[in-house]
Amino acid sequence: MAKTFVLGKELCNNITGHVMKLDLSNPFLFDNQRYLMIKIVLHFSSKWLGGDISPSLLNLKHFLCLDLSINSFSRIQIPAAYSYLKNLEYLNLVNAGFGDSIPTILETFKLAYLQVGYAFRVSDYGLTVDSLRWVDGLSSLKSLDLSGWNNFNSTIPLWLSNATSLKQLQLDHNSFNVSIPDNLEKFTSLAVHDLSSNFFGIQLPNSFCKLTSLVHMDLNGNNFQGTIPYCFKNLTSLAILNLEANYLEGPIPDSISQMCSLKVPDLSLNQFNSLLPTLIRDPSDCLLNSLKELNPEVLHLSFNSLSGTIPSELGSLSHLRELDISNNKFNGSVPSSIGQLLELVKLEISNNSLSGEVSENMYSRIDDLELSHNSISGRLPKFEEYNDSFRVINLNSNKFKGTITYAPLGAYLVDPSENSLEGQLPLFDSYLNLSLTRLLLFDNHFTGEISPSLCEIQSLIIVNLSSNQLSGKIPSCLANLQNLHNLRILDIGDNGLNDIIHPWIGNLWDLMFLRFHSNCFHSTIPLQLCQLNSLKVLILSKNNLSGSIPHCRELKYSRSLQFLKTIELSENSIPGQIPEEIMKLIGLQNLNLSGNCLQGRIHDRIGNLKQIESLDLSRNKLSGPIPPCLSTLNSLSSEPNNCEIELELSWFYAGLGPGFGFGFMIVCCILVFKKPWRAAPFQFL
Repeated sequence: MAKTFVLGKELCNNITGHVMKLDLSNPFLFDNQRYLMIKIVLHFSSKWLGGDISPSLLNLKHFLCLDLSINSFSRIQIPAAYSYLKNLEYLNLVNAGFGDSIPTILETFKLAYLQVGYAFRVSDYGLTVDSLRWVDGLSSLKSLDLSGWNNFNSTIPLWLSNATSLKQLQLDHNSFNVSIPDNLEKFTSLAVHDLSSNFFGIQLPNSFCKLTSLVHMDLNGNNFQGTIPYCFKNLTSLAILNLEANYLEGPIPDSISQMCSLKVPDLSLNQFNSLLPTLIRDPSDCLLNSLKELNPEVLHLSFNSLSGTIPSELGSLSHLRELDISNNKFNGSVPSSIGQLLELVKLEISNNSLSGEVSENMYSRIDDLELSHNSISGRLPKFEEYNDSFRVINLNSNKFKGTITYAPLGAYLVDPSENSLEGQLPLFDSYLNLSLTRLLLFDNHFTGEISPSLCEIQSLIIVNLSSNQLSGKIPSCLANLQNLHNLRILDIGDNGLNDIIHPWIGNLWDLMFLRFHSNCFHSTIPLQLCQLNSLKVLILSKNNLSGSIPHCRELKYSRSLQFLKTIELSENSIPGQIPEEIMKLIGLQNLNLSGNCLQGRIHDRIGNLKQIESLDLSRNKLSGPIPPCLSTLNSLSSEPNNCEIELELSWFYAGLGPGFGFGFMIVCCILVFKKPWRAAPFQFL
């Protein structure tokens, strides 16, 4: 048999010299969902191929594979002359930008793999239903990808039911919202079926149960309603089942316990309201019923209303790598049997009602550890073992005690905030903590000074050490601009730090949130704060600051301090007048200068602050008339509205990181009364 070798992206036969494969696709990777953000699309658009396709390609008649995906052929039609490529088995035209019809002459090909979907939305592009009717004549077709914003209106094309040789069918992201065909039993060989991200809004049809060869079925994001059909037990070959983000309800049926090949069930973001199903509580059922032991590798059940205790039987799922049962109603203690899961790398049980003490060896090696918002107690392990350089340690809002000697290795997020930890702050290592970007240690009992080792972590974006018992000075090593040059949020408020605000603070050009509230900072406010062009929130209240408020000369909202929304300088000893430049901050929403020694008049241009919502100038030595223009500030509330401040800040924090802010807008006002307003945003980062 002739061997082949790879020459660049061309696969050649080393005996005949014939080119067997040509890959002209755009060279970049999809994200986890195979779809791209628009900014990534624009970045690679300069590398797209376009124009006419050279007829010289017709000389390569021995093609087996042709990939023209992710290009821009400006809606030209595929030349009919390409019918000479009779040996073509693989054709990828995903986002190639051809016209909305594909020549029917392709039905004479020996195609086994055809991809003609759209990985990202392109205006006015997409295939029409009628242009693909010839597909059912491809007797050798094994894989068909029609995903992504094609012009299929709202109905799955009926002609697809004749493509019975298919093993893989992808119809995701097509806005289907009508019924699913009943004749799915024709697809006797179908192993992979992806209907995700459509808009059916119906009950799960029993016709899915006829696809008995399925190994992977993805139905997430479809607004499916009702319960899981009992006949799903017939899908005994199914290994991956994704029902995430629907409106399924009721108990998770015990019939799933007969799906003994299931490795990755994802039922998260639904409305299930039962105990964990039998397949989890008693996995031995599978062994009794099918001589095959159920042993899932991934179990995602988050964001439901599941209740009861976490069963100790979970410890028998020896191959389990990911367990996510967060945001449910589980209670009781965390079973020690979870410590027996030696392959577990992700454990998310946050936002439940769990309590009790956990042992240190239960989770010391886990890379993605989310235990937040429970009442779990115990002492923290050393977190010395790890596998992933993007480790997450989120223990926020529990009852952990003890000390942290060294920062957890390999983590990019460390959040043991709102616990009862004590001792000095952990030490950091520039190599072992290379990926650390978010350090949240607020609301504990840490004492002593801020360690200079913190300066070693140049990747830090968020540092919140507030509400502890820290003392001393800010480490002088921070004056070096190359240290913490990525910093966006710095909160060291509510401690006992005794220092000046150093001029080098103005070198943190990307700083957006600065809070030194309730410490013993003294001397003047440095003029260099005017250099923080990205600053959005400035809180220096309840210190011993003196000296006038800096006059940022030629200050314009469109050029300097253009994002500033909140200035909080209350409860200091600041003399002088209110700078006129503040009246040019037309985007300012919250201004509190109360409890100082300010003199003079309130400037008439205060009426320029059209977006101001909270204004407090009380307990100063101001004189003169109250400017009439204050009555024109319709956005001004009668009292400072911390909730509105926090709502504004939540948008700011949400832009910095993924996904820790779900539901934050809903609970904002509750958090104001329950915790200090400044603490709430950080726990969602």
